[in-house]
Amino acid sequence: MNPGLFRSLSASVVVLTLCALTPSVAGQGELVSWGQNIYSVVSTTPPGSNFVAIAAGNYHSLALRSDGTIAGWGHNDFGQAMSPPGGGFIDVAAGRNHSLALRSDRSIVCWGDNSSGQLVSPPGQGFMQIDAGQYHSIALRSDGRLFSWGANHYGVVSMTPTDPGFVAASAGWYHTLAIRADGSIAGWGRNDTGQATPPAGFDFVSVAGGGAHSAALRADGSLVSWGDDTNGQVLNTPTGTGFVALVAGSHFSVALRSDGRLVSWGWNIGNMVVNTPAGTGFVKMDAGDTHSVALR
Repeated sequence: MNPGLFRSLSASVVVLTLCALTPSVAGQGELVSWGQNIYSVVSTTPPGSNFVAIAAGNYHSLALRSDGTIAGWGHNDFGQAMSPPGGGFIDVAAGRNHSLALRSDRSIVCWGDNSSGQLVSPPGQGFMQIDAGQYHSIALRSDGRLFSWGANHYGVVSMTPTDPGFVAASAGWYHTLAIRADGSIAGWGRNDTGQATPPAGFDFVSVAGGGAHSAALRADGSLVSWGDDTNGQVLNTPTGTGFVALVAGSHFSVALRSDGRLVSWGWNIGNMVVNTPAGTGFVKMDAGDTHSVALR
């Protein structure tokens, strides 16, 4: 995601700027999906050029139209790819089998699987960012406080920090990461590969939680990854600067360069890496289990 955007994702990424506290529209565009076509999540990508935000779940995706309505496609056994009625939505997030959206009044709406309380979101308004992991979700309120709900695997809900001062959050499969106002990263939840143990420093501007790995963007435009490296999702992290956003999928990651180009690395099942679309003009992306979706 580029500066001024909020999303994360089954794993999301956020840029640390004051304007990022409001999900913004970086122009309308078309959707591009690639990777494994499980449940037709790639082949049924909606046409059109009026989309402004996207989210990739495990095997379903969501896209927000410029009129505030939501399109969903892919796996729908729990209704997670259905569109909630009405409009007025400003952001979307997708987990394994559940989905959520942020309304213009800053309240949260959830739908899909509720086997672990994934749909029992915090009430009220004032929420500025949402994201979803496998069976849990997280939201950031305008006062800098974090709220988590859903399954408490590995303490990913109960260990959520209660102090204010956070400016961004990203939900991995069973761990969560959040950026403090001082540019440092906090992590909690599953940590068997060190995915919830972020690097030290105060220069981080965005963060992304994947399956069992994590990644972050530094203020100088460079990337850093940590955690599970079974598929090269850490070792093969691109070097250099010039990156403006990144997201993390199950065992792979995708980053956006300042010239609007995408780069992927890690697990290449279904050609998720080698089939990364070429060209410029991309402004947003998200990564699921074995597929990705981008806005161009």
